[in-house]
Amino acid sequence: MGAVSWNTIVLLDRLPEPTPHMQFAEADWQTVGGTSAGKALSLRGLGRAVSLRARVGRDAAGLRIRDALGRAGLPLAGLREATVSERHLNLMTDAGERVSLFLSSPEPAPGEEGL
Repeated sequence: MGAVSWNTIVLLDRLPEPTPHMQFAEADWQTVGGTSAGKALSLRGLGRAVSLRARVGRDAAGLRIRDALGRAGLPLAGLREATVSERHLNLMTDAGERVSLFLSSPEPAPGEEGL
């Protein structure tokens, strides 16, 4: 099973310091992520036939993941049902620095454990 997630990316001028403070974001967006999704999307973009096996929930994030993968031309047959979809909040800078916060992590849905 590969990693597929729905990510919220927040672009900052610097990563937060470990002290209470307020900081303004320079930009933010949401996108499909995860190492397996990234590889599958890149290979599909190069015209390769790709199949992806991953766990995705039936929640709002899962619907967005399925939509993004489907629009890119990836077959969805390899997606297995999970209790929730994996979600990340990524704090990033233009220099490529990153802090990733895992908001939810999928577990197999009942009956999907061995798949």
